[in-house]
Amino acid sequence: MPTTFRPTALLAGVTTMISSFCAAADAPWRPEPLWRPAVPTVSAPRTPTTPPAVITEFADEELRSYADASLRLDVIGDRWEARIAHALNPADEKRLRRLAVSEMAAAVQRAGLTVDRFNRIALAVQSHPDLARTVHTYRTARR
Repeated sequence: MPTTFRPTALLAGVTTMISSFCAAADAPWRPEPLWRPAVPTVSAPRTPTTPPAVITEFADEELRSYADASLRLDVIGDRWEARIAHALNPADEKRLRRLAVSEMAAAVQRAGLTVDRFNRIALAVQSHPDLARTVHTYRTARR
């Protein structure tokens, strides 16, 4: 049974929409291994890493473009939701997801952002209330 394709209308849900749908559309199926080696493998010791800092400095025009793109993604997601939910089989679902992702990426680019920049702004919006308020204001003004 196909999984539900539901990009939320909430701004926080838009954050990783494109990257997560890309991952779902392109992820190959990998079966669990049937056996494990009897001798555990040895790897180099892990060093603690610090996650990259979230960029919070964006031009006002980028935030306006982000707001515009996120509104477009809401509409595109709503339009594709039923089609994906009614996919006939997993291959059909994957094909439909790829088409939806392609349309979403094009919408982000038409708004003047790269997909990577859109996702960086989305990450910052999720973790910084001031940015979220600014984007919410721009989204509300464009409706």
